[in-house]
Amino acid sequence: MRLAARYSLKWLIQAILLGLSAAFALIPFLSDLSSRADLITQFLLQGAALTVAFALLAVFLRHWKFAGAHTLCLLVQIFHMQPPLIPNTAVASTQTVRLVFSNLWADNHQRAAAMHTLERLDADILVTAETVNGWREDLAAISDDFGAEADCFNLSGCDLVIHSRFPIVNTQTPAERWNRSRAVYAGIETPAGILGIIGAHMTRPIPVGQVHHQQKHAELLTSLASEIEGPLVLVGDFNAVTWGRVVRQIERDSGLSAHRGMQGTWPSAMPWPFRLPIDHIFTSDDVEIVSREVVNLPGSDHHAVMVELRLRSG
Repeated sequence: MRLAARYSLKWLIQAILLGLSAAFALIPFLSDLSSRADLITQFLLQGAALTVAFALLAVFLRHWKFAGAHTLCLLVQIFHMQPPLIPNTAVASTQTVRLVFSNLWADNHQRAAAMHTLERLDADILVTAETVNGWREDLAAISDDFGAEADCFNLSGCDLVIHSRFPIVNTQTPAERWNRSRAVYAGIETPAGILGIIGAHMTRPIPVGQVHHQQKHAELLTSLASEIEGPLVLVGDFNAVTWGRVVRQIERDSGLSAHRGMQGTWPSAMPWPFRLPIDHIFTSDDVEIVSREVVNLPGSDHHAVMVELRLRSG
């Protein structure tokens, strides 16, 4: 009797674990229809890691059917994630522009170390978010090295600055004014031609009722991007993963493509794969990404993202 009860409990636990794996496999199909489903989809990479652990446990216990079912769920999860996870880098070029995006974190208490890291990265263009709580003054030293900058401090709550070693020929902020209009554009005169940079800091999708604000912000960004002619890069903290609804919406409506990579950026204190990839770089077809790297920024809750990019000739 006890043996039967223990046997039934093991199968019940396996069934519950399989239900979790199946949920992470099936819920992303509902991402476009439900805000709650899309919120769960943000954690799909972590769900896949759990599914691997569940499958290994089933193998260890010799529950082969459960192991096979977990593996099937994992394949479906990878199906959802695989396009955004495979890097789409270009062939290396002799002339590239180094772009770094960093959410500095307003409450960063390791600013000297963070500044040293930013200087070491030696970016041609540096885009920063949460440039508040004294960060503007702290960045003054390296701002002199860049020589040109654009910001959106004319917008309520906007915290973005674009720093450039190349001349900035024009700037723009979203025409529509609302308390979440966190975006700034700079046209930068690089040696290869004018390159448009849009820095963005998108609202959070939580609590669930905030999702419509995030979608509105996505519409604002795509509207701003549609006004820009020529090579364009959209970079920032989007508070959304590349396989979620919001990033797909931006890609669809702007014609830009999100650069891919498995390395997560937030929260920085967590190891991969428990970091979410929410800091992204979108590019137009005439901009190529040569390389992408995620860099630890001391004191920040986000890793910085560094890319080498080039403008396509012709």
